[in-house]
Amino acid sequence: MDNKRELLQNIFFEILMVINRHASPQWRYEERSLSYYNIMLIYEGEGEFIRNGEKHTVHRGDFIFYRSGDSRSISTNPDNLLKCYGINFRYVVPVFLNTEPFDRWELNSVDLPIDFVTKINNEHTLDRLLYLFDRLFRIHLLNTSLSKQEARKIFVDLLDLFFFSVYNKDINYSNKARTDHIIQYMTMHFQENITVADLAAQEHISVSYLVRIFKEITGQTPITYLNNIRMNKAKQLLADGCPVTAAALNVGFSDVYYFSRAFKKHVGITPSSYKSMSKSL
Repeated sequence: MDNKRELLQNIFFEILMVINRHASPQWRYEERSLSYYNIMLIYEGEGEFIRNGEKHTVHRGDFIFYRSGDSRSISTNPDNLLKCYGINFRYVVPVFLNTEPFDRWELNSVDLPIDFVTKINNEHTLDRLLYLFDRLFRIHLLNTSLSKQEARKIFVDLLDLFFFSVYNKDINYSNKARTDHIIQYMTMHFQENITVADLAAQEHISVSYLVRIFKEITGQTPITYLNNIRMNKAKQLLADGCPVTAAALNVGFSDVYYFSRAFKKHVGITPSSYKSMSKSL
């Protein structure tokens, strides 16, 4: 699961088209080979989808995926008209290589690990996916440079949620949403003296419940996650030449000695050593 979510961070997506399809009784796509990737999410009705000869009858909650080069044909049930969102896209995976005599970029070929048809059974997850599809549809209509950047971000969030729901079937989406809110709060307030009780209060839940769901979603306790945010920011500040005491205060440590111990435990060297090492890079 983590590898799949990390994959999304390294992909550059180009969104070609976003539609909200309300099929007529005669609507169909005749069989043809695609020159782009395509995903669809059914939210009403029934249809027949075929990929490379493999046939599925789809209903609400079905997430469909076609790869570039796939043969695709689609039709609706005229007695139960299909309604769905669809996205046509392309993608590349750029990788920076430190090679002699010149550094260079290379494009990797990476397959998106998505089945032809995946059923989204959790209604909370389905509602959230539908919200993201609809938001992407509306933003794509604006067709500006800023809207294109926002559309890519929404698309990554959409796929991230899809992967999360498929590979973490026992985890409730509402718990993921709570955890995401807590992480967002941490990133905005890491300079402050935050306690676990403060974090729990943000979601109006108990400390024990917060710790349980946070570890379930992230694999870490809330404080460990918060300290990781602080240490990553501290490394950035020290690399930029910030004094150790100032770096400690800027990431929420009033005691520079405690900060130094925590930094060494996290990074493996003292803040002063890290600062000196960064100067030589």
